[in-house]
Amino acid sequence: ARLEESRKQSEERYRVLVELSPDAVVVNHDGHIVFANPAAMELFGAEHMHDIIGISPLKLFHESDRPVISERIHLLLDGTSVPLIEERIVRLDGEERDVEVAAASFDGPDGRSIQVIMRDVTGRKAAEKVIRENEQRLRQSMKVGKSYAFERCVRTDEVLRSDEAGAILGLSGPKITQDTWAGYLKKIHPEDRERFIQIIQSLSPSHD
Repeated sequence: ARLEESRKQSEERYRVLVELSPDAVVVNHDGHIVFANPAAMELFGAEHMHDIIGISPLKLFHESDRPVISERIHLLLDGTSVPLIEERIVRLDGEERDVEVAAASFDGPDGRSIQVIMRDVTGRKAAEKVIRENEQRLRQSMKVGKSYAFERCVRTDEVLRSDEAGAILGLSGPKITQDTWAGYLKKIHPEDRERFIQIIQSLSPSHD
């Protein structure tokens, strides 16, 4: 009796955790979704439980990603673990979103099931895309304007330069992008060196 009561309490604690999870959680059993927590309902834009319950898990994902999902399902049902991946889901309204997907199988009274946890990373990926595009524009601007960027690590005194420095400074090989601060200062004209140092010091966060 104590073991049964302990099991029920454990199951109840787990249920509460899943219900309150900010990540979407669904359970796939025998090729059909049999459980979806509130976060999953929100992620897929479902107003009613029957919008998701009973459908194939493959229908939740973008058509081009379904072969990968299908292979993962087969591996999990065979007892093989699968890594975290990024895939695209298709909401009920047709909107596509990027998600991180973690999945694991577990055995229950009715056989083996698969629990899938999904985290929406659409915003993060959009921000990463903007950063990549901005970096590309910056590199293009530096190439056209015959300029380059550099970064100094105060702790190691190492200087890292963008690739454009090679043509401007007449460098080749690893010296294009790597240098020491002392070595880099030697490449500044003596008449400009002191002013350059003052400008860099004024940009330092520790500068008063």
